[in-house]
Amino acid sequence: MSREQRTAGQDIDAGLFLPLLKFFQRDVFDTGQLMEFILGDNPAGNIPRYRTRERIAERRSGLLENYRGFAFDAYVKYAIRRFAEETACPISPTGFQHGTLPNGYRFAVGRLGNVTFYESDAVQNVTEIDGLYEFGGPSDIVPVMFEVTYKYGRKMKPELKINLIGQLYDRHPYLCEIRQVKSSRQPTGLSGVCSEYRRFMFIPRRNLTRIANDLRDLANRLPRPGEAPNIVDSLEC
Repeated sequence: MSREQRTAGQDIDAGLFLPLLKFFQRDVFDTGQLMEFILGDNPAGNIPRYRTRERIAERRSGLLENYRGFAFDAYVKYAIRRFAEETACPISPTGFQHGTLPNGYRFAVGRLGNVTFYESDAVQNVTEIDGLYEFGGPSDIVPVMFEVTYKYGRKMKPELKINLIGQLYDRHPYLCEIRQVKSSRQPTGLSGVCSEYRRFMFIPRRNLTRIANDLRDLANRLPRPGEAPNIVDSLEC
């Protein structure tokens, strides 16, 4: 690792990752405001519909677990927004909305900041990033990827994502994977042992069952938007 890389890593740890970790450690959030953040001005279009193949009892349990994962992803982004507002940290969602990379891949940024990549004319996505942000001032923007992991055991292969964001910004991005601790006995913290550009952040557990239940019930009651309902396969979150 060069001296410049070491210094840049120390700067982003001190300026972003460590203060963000402390914010998560003391955060007390309002579930009603989090639900408003999730639903926005188009609840029917902003709630995912999951498809499961299990029997009815197993299906309800599986759907609830999917909505817990979705709620945790939304909570992390809601917390990052509040962190930026309350601390004046120069971190904000990516300024890009959609476009095409030099290698021909297309990309589109979702309402909650997820970035989906497609091959040139394909409909099926190639990969997706949970959240893409920009750290720093206009003259020195550092791309930061956040991957939100709800279930332990998920093995992420970030090389393609890092390469695509590197093309988008013409510089190497930082990657921070955020997970809940398994229990209250496990310490929260920040680890950067993998590489100078990768971090693991372990934050306190959040009880999101009520929100997950509400989202599941709303998805069952609300009409699906237009002729293209917001249905996704049941995923490992």
